[in-house]
Amino acid sequence: MEMESWTSPYPRISKFVGVLLNTSSGGTTAFNPQIKVPIEGRNSPSAIAIEAIDVDGHDDLVLTDAPAGAMSELLNTRPATFLPAVTFDVGQTAIGKNVALAVTDLNEDGRPDFAMGNLPVRGISVQIRIID
Repeated sequence: MEMESWTSPYPRISKFVGVLLNTSSGGTTAFNPQIKVPIEGRNSPSAIAIEAIDVDGHDDLVLTDAPAGAMSELLNTRPATFLPAVTFDVGQTAIGKNVALAVTDLNEDGRPDFAMGNLPVRGISVQIRIID
């Protein structure tokens, strides 16, 4: 039996995250043009969260990359300006691929931690943030 192949018209690789700053006022909805934040070396971002990761008061970006089994942090240095991504291997073989992401302080130490939902295995993985 011969199988047909199908190629998605949508690219699987993204080299940036789009940020739209809200400029709404007086009951109208409006956004500035998209700011493209580069994520060099990433394969396919699968989830994103926004949180002040380095607890400096600026919201940072956290991305998971399901195919690579990785997570990246992009620290915000001033409004909508981010440092290059710092990437961590979070694995994917035993528990599946990271497709959902939540950020909160799970161990109540004042620093954000990460919980990732995984497929195809139904489960979660947790990354506790440890900083000296």
